Amino acid sequence: MSGRLVGIRGRALNKEDIEKWGKYMPVQIEGKWYSHPLSLNLYGLNMTKENIKATGIAYITEAEKSVLQMDSFSIPNCAAAVCGSKLNKYALDILVRTCHPQEIVICFDKEEVSKNEETYFDKLYNMCLKYKNYANFSFIYDKENLLDLKDSPSDKGEEVFLKLLRARVRV
Repeated sequence: MSGRLVGIRGRALNKEDIEKWGKYMPVQIEGKWYSHPLSLNLYGLNMTKENIKATGIAYITEAEKSVLQMDSFSIPNCAAAVCGSKLNKYALDILVRTCHPQEIVICFDKEEVSKNEETYFDKLYNMCLKYKNYANFSFIYDKENLLDLKDSPSDKGEEVFLKLLRARVRV
């Protein structure tokens, strides 16, 4: 919450590296790895906490990029990133203790839908259900196919984000 550097992540651009290590990984500089436990941090919260307190809403995104994108929107930036596709109790405790949001909106990337379309929906629904005693929970689920596969709700700009937000699923 202090804005101190806790780690640095880089993005792999080479297809082989992505397949072998994943898209994002710690960065090594002069032999030192700048890694950190992702589950113990909420990227951007130090910059958006006052907006979350003022509006009573928090947008939880997967990637740091989404927090940065939402900073260009005309609405207050109330985003924080979990740097993955899971919200854990530790990060949630940080958010609730620091900002006291009335509503938490899960804004995760659009995932591939398997034969059972309910799989991705259920993942988001159950995540919200698990933590519903902390705050009101909702999640963005792209029913109108406004996003491409693996897009975050903020990738197509503010207008699409707001449309998805208005249609969010409340738990």
